Amino acid sequence: MKTLKKILIVILILIVIPLIVALFVPKKYKSSGEIVINKPQKEVFEYIRYVKNQDNFGVWQLSDPNMTKTAEGTDGTVGFRYSWDSETLGKGAQVITRIVENERMESDLFFYDFGDEPNKSYITVGEKSPNETLVKWGISGKSPYPFNLMNLFMNMDKDFDKGLRNLKEIVEKQPSPTAAARKRVQFKTEIKAPAEKVYRTMLGLDDKTTYEHWTSLFHPGSTFEGTWEKGSKILFIGTDENGKKGGMIAEVFENNPNKFVSIRSTGILDGDKEITSGEQVEQWTGGLENYTFEENNGITILTVDIDVVESYADYFNQNYPKALQKLKEVCEK
Repeated sequence: MKTLKKILIVILILIVIPLIVALFVPKKYKSSGEIVINKPQKEVFEYIRYVKNQDNFGVWQLSDPNMTKTAEGTDGTVGFRYSWDSETLGKGAQVITRIVENERMESDLFFYDFGDEPNKSYITVGEKSPNETLVKWGISGKSPYPFNLMNLFMNMDKDFDKGLRNLKEIVEKQPSPTAAARKRVQFKTEIKAPAEKVYRTMLGLDDKTTYEHWTSLFHPGSTFEGTWEKGSKILFIGTDENGKKGGMIAEVFENNPNKFVSIRSTGILDGDKEITSGEQVEQWTGGLENYTFEENNGITILTVDIDVVESYADYFNQNYPKALQKLKEVCEK
């Protein structure tokens, strides 16, 4: 009995002491990091304004590839909400609350395992020189008792620093756009099929003809050559009435199976000739085409975000919904 009593006392001490210590630990916290990126301010901001891009450079997002994510609204605009559910990181959401064009993006961060009070996050960009941009990324908030005890041990500065290094690497690799104005257009469709089926059908992973079917609306005979592995080169090809090949050269910038795919344009195909520089190419080079797959109860919301030259925006607005309808029909068979 004495031994049991001692064990219980030790356990009680181990529980009570941290609770007492937590009474004296500040509840408020803040953390941040900064880095210089060798790109113009406007280019850097155009990348960081989209919350989904944090999936490519944020340490926390990259730590769990199986994280479930859902999006509401238009990314890059006030009110956009990006929610997550992770076995390792818990449940939470990020909501864009303020945007100052080419300067600042602010958002509320919710960590539901620690309460409903929002934490404040920001990313700012400032010009150091025409081709140098200072980026600052940070967060501030309040940890409820007794979770504020973790403030003694938590050091997020190193995570922000690592995330910013990832961001620098990504943005500095992107070719700079030319004077030709580009805009991002978005299309959504609801498909009554699991995300895995939509993902594999859309990319033609099991049968290339499923890719060729839905993209034929853009160009008869549309197909691709290459693989969908992250970092790989892929050619998107069509053939004109004279049998001449043409199309786009791209890099698979990101591929998180059944969740997210990003393609980055790197050039154009003219017959068998690959063109990766010059005025003809530069208006498209660096543009992204992103596919986001969000499944709920066997139904998938497919979101497509594309950077297009403004003069082509009407073409995509007219034809992409029709192409997605063809994809929807194949997936729902």
